[in-house]
Amino acid sequence: MLVILVVVVAAFALAPRVYSNQLLLFNTIVYLVLAQGLNIIYGFTGYLPFGYVGFFGAGAYGFSLAVIHWHTPPLAALAIGALVAIILALILTPLLRLSGAYFAVANLAASEAVLQIVSNPSLTDFTKGPYGISLEKIYNPALSYGAAIVTLAFTLAIVVYLKKLALWSCAPGDTRGPD
Repeated sequence: MLVILVVVVAAFALAPRVYSNQLLLFNTIVYLVLAQGLNIIYGFTGYLPFGYVGFFGAGAYGFSLAVIHWHTPPLAALAIGALVAIILALILTPLLRLSGAYFAVANLAASEAVLQIVSNPSLTDFTKGPYGISLEKIYNPALSYGAAIVTLAFTLAIVVYLKKLALWSCAPGDTRGPD
């Protein structure tokens, strides 16, 4: 499993030298990270998360608003975006008491609530509303791509760790652990 992590990260690190469309490569990495999030939520727990992308959106908006309103450097804004997503997750922790279709529908409703807050016309001065946010002035393709690769490596490492943990716990009485 660890070999896969190294091969995938190395392939994406070398990909811009072979393929010139860095934006497509960046988006591919972002979707791979989102897929690993889905793998963790649905694959390991069995919960069907229709709206987990709302947390991704909350983090992205937290990042963008920190850059626009507080003029935060991008790497510090990345930490702020993660903090915003974590705060939203803590607020929505009661959803974890639900299961099955109830969890799926409540998760989708939570994601829709995030969308309604962001696109609220009364908050347009702060959130830029439904028109979106443009970060063209601070966009650095190399830094963004590097941060995406680091995020992918971190996410894949978490999945590998959880997989080993799951394998270890599946064998009762086996003290050797996973191979």
